[in-house]
Amino acid sequence: CPRRFYHRWIRGIVPRRTASALNAGEQVHRSLAAFTQTKDVETAIATLKGDGAEALWTLPTEGPEAKRHPLNLEKVMRAYFQEYRNEPKRDTIDVELHFAVDMPNGTVLSGMVDELYHTTSGLTKLREHKTCSILTDFYFWKRFEHDLQIIVYNYAVEQLIGECDCVEINAVLIADVKPTKLKKNGEPYAEDKKKIWRERRDFSIQKHVTDNFMDTYLAITNYVTAIPKKQENFYQAHCNCQDYGGCPYKQICLYGDLH
Repeated sequence: CPRRFYHRWIRGIVPRRTASALNAGEQVHRSLAAFTQTKDVETAIATLKGDGAEALWTLPTEGPEAKRHPLNLEKVMRAYFQEYRNEPKRDTIDVELHFAVDMPNGTVLSGMVDELYHTTSGLTKLREHKTCSILTDFYFWKRFEHDLQIIVYNYAVEQLIGECDCVEINAVLIADVKPTKLKKNGEPYAEDKKKIWRERRDFSIQKHVTDNFMDTYLAITNYVTAIPKKQENFYQAHCNCQDYGGCPYKQICLYGDLH
């Protein structure tokens, strides 16, 4: 949302709170990073429930928000670590890798990659964790074929180390979905087919997609750099107002600054 960008990065307004959906996602990411670094489940669980999870402990243990309570997150992550306890060996290059790449128009592209690793066959893969509260169906995966964030990460890794063979999306479903609602190709999963709760898929970013990204990036950043930094020049994308637990700047958009 351009308006959200305006409030956060041009005006420098930092939200007073983090939405529980984002907070839970951050804790799961920290837990996964801890497990990758230590290979110890208990260390990963302690990280999940420790620093940064204070607000999550205040959530109710019943109702829609219960899925983000640390006790439920612990149940989800223990099942995750159990399922992937024998995953193929890999050589981790780095976890939570922060990058800052100089772009052709003088701007800097920055962000953080969840994990970068080499496979035993020599491939360089970027792993991106995604916590979600919906089933990982056809439409969930389809969007990653041209997902801007994934394209950005792929491009950044190529600039940093010279190659990125593919992006691996690691989906972790934290909602308590009944097995009878889990479907594949229109057919319900059997009781023992809960692997859909934790699923991974690879996406190769083609050169023409990267080229299109560069054209789009330069057009957007050149525009933002050139226009007067006034609110009316940054439209409000109403379809994003409820994303990730609700936009923290929604009240400002509705009522203006409150002094």
